[in-house]
Amino acid sequence: MEKRRKERGNVMMWGEEINSAEQKQLLTLLYKELTELRNGEANEHDKLAFTDRLLLFVDSFEHAMKQQSEINQQQREKRIERMTVENMHHITFSLGHQQLLVHMLKKSSSTVHVLDDVLSIGPLNEHRTDWLFERGLSQMNRAMATFTAEIRSIAVGHSVVIWVANNAHEKLALSYTLTHLPSDLSIRIIDIPASDMEVGNLVYRSSSDLCAKDVVSHFNRSIEMDALPDSERKSLQKRWQVARNSIGCLRIWQNCTIIEVEEAFYDEKITQLATNEYSRSIRIIGEIICQSDDYLSKEWLYYRVNYLIAQGILQCAVDSTNLFNQRIKLASGVS
Repeated sequence: MEKRRKERGNVMMWGEEINSAEQKQLLTLLYKELTELRNGEANEHDKLAFTDRLLLFVDSFEHAMKQQSEINQQQREKRIERMTVENMHHITFSLGHQQLLVHMLKKSSSTVHVLDDVLSIGPLNEHRTDWLFERGLSQMNRAMATFTAEIRSIAVGHSVVIWVANNAHEKLALSYTLTHLPSDLSIRIIDIPASDMEVGNLVYRSSSDLCAKDVVSHFNRSIEMDALPDSERKSLQKRWQVARNSIGCLRIWQNCTIIEVEEAFYDEKITQLATNEYSRSIRIIGEIICQSDDYLSKEWLYYRVNYLIAQGILQCAVDSTNLFNQRIKLASGVS
């Protein structure tokens, strides 16, 4: 086959110029000749001619695909170019979304800041660190200090874009961010809707649910938006102060509002999904996350599973050591 490719000489060059209509015509001819070959109706010359035409089609198709790939890349770069304004700071509250933005903006001078501490869980005052540590959830309090220092240092004249989805964590993180950003910055908020008909009626529970195409679409729609008014900023800052002074330790997003609930809020769902036979904790936790309209932390649900084990409501298999291999069932006498 490779020998035949080399012997064709300038036939390959001609093949690179084939347009889509000619490709279709050639493909029809190839199909007809292939049928003849299968039926044993072709001689040796016909077989060689078929091979030439087949290679010709493959070459032209590869060339067309390469051209289309280059066009697609140019279009992507053109769309992203609008996001690469000099001295622009993007703020997000999802690590996955931050990584996507960093990748998309790697050729620009834009900066991406992230606060992925789960603010919907735990007290928001000076007791937060100890409270999370006692429950083995210290990872939910690792980024706030660094993030706060970063956003406080944003210079006057720089523009800020804040990405926020509809969940308790990101709404609280938005209020926290506005409390600590310098007051004389131009700020735009990209409020990611719970669902979006314009991009296929997708459902977004978190900023991390966005793909690159969604990011560009939402950003372009936000360009004509006005900067955040002072009155709205003060209102959002007040929401943070209220939450910080509250004694509640678990918050959910319900009916477009942050609501405080008991720590045991998800315990009933866990026990409803557990059975009298051992099943993996990760499956139960995954089902709860999928059924929820809010963004949920698997670490928090895992903590509640272990709490229920300690209370004798659930029973854990002896060989279970972590979230991904832990197997649980309802304890004897629990139904």
